[in-house]
Amino acid sequence: MLWLVWRLAVRPVLLSLGKIQPTPADLVIRGWNAERNGHWKEALFAYDGAIQIQRWDDDAETRRVALLQRRPDLAREAEPTERERLAKLDPGEILHYLRRKTTDRKLRLVAVACLNRVSHLLTDERSRTAVEAAEKFADGMLSPIEAQAIWTAAVVAAGERAAAEPDAIFDIHMAAAQAISVWEYPYYVAADVLRLMQPLFGRDDQANLLLCVFGLPHYTSQANPEWLTSTVVALARGVYEDRGFDRLPILADALQDAGCENEDILTHCRGEGPHVRGCWVVDLLLGKE
Repeated sequence: MLWLVWRLAVRPVLLSLGKIQPTPADLVIRGWNAERNGHWKEALFAYDGAIQIQRWDDDAETRRVALLQRRPDLAREAEPTERERLAKLDPGEILHYLRRKTTDRKLRLVAVACLNRVSHLLTDERSRTAVEAAEKFADGMLSPIEAQAIWTAAVVAAGERAAAEPDAIFDIHMAAAQAISVWEYPYYVAADVLRLMQPLFGRDDQANLLLCVFGLPHYTSQANPEWLTSTVVALARGVYEDRGFDRLPILADALQDAGCENEDILTHCRGEGPHVRGCWVVDLLLGKE
């Protein structure tokens, strides 16, 4: 009985007076009530507060993303805060933060993109073959049996490097074998490769690569059919198949001509990158997941 009095009568009053600190659950409820009353910024502030207290609060994150997708005007204001939050995370934590947007294909392409950045250090042909095969496997162009055979050869290659090369070179060859592994869940494949590659090209490069592949959580997940003119689709397909990322600004112009005014999409196409296969804009336009 006393607990109910505290919970239903005393505690809400103390919260409203600022006498006690709200829990993440309190802030989620506050955000939900603010949304019901049309107070969008107050709701966003509450969800951000819940995530600050408990970094991986699934309920707060889910509601925050849904709010930003419903209110694109609010998303523009919130993006600097979101990027500031990501700047404090290491690549493995960013991957976890973006986990709702991940697919097996995209996770494997993240691993491949990391390895392509250091391909000049892959001194064994079997390891280079594993990276090429991992990309084909991600796109369904290689069977698990074929992938398994290539993985076996890549593991042997990495083992041989262990005795002959410095630890960093061994790590790269081991990461190449990881990329084509058919036994490990793709999320852990990507996480392992990110971890092994971080000493070689840094946290910021990896973070930008992840944002190229997945985009921020509130970015649109559907292309307006009116944007998908023959010119736009042909350009997007050429960018994907030829890795012609220098054509992305031309793709942005074609999208604008087709009526696209989505700033997230246009800014990404015109940005400096890095851009890699699996880019969220190109995948969006080609219907790839």
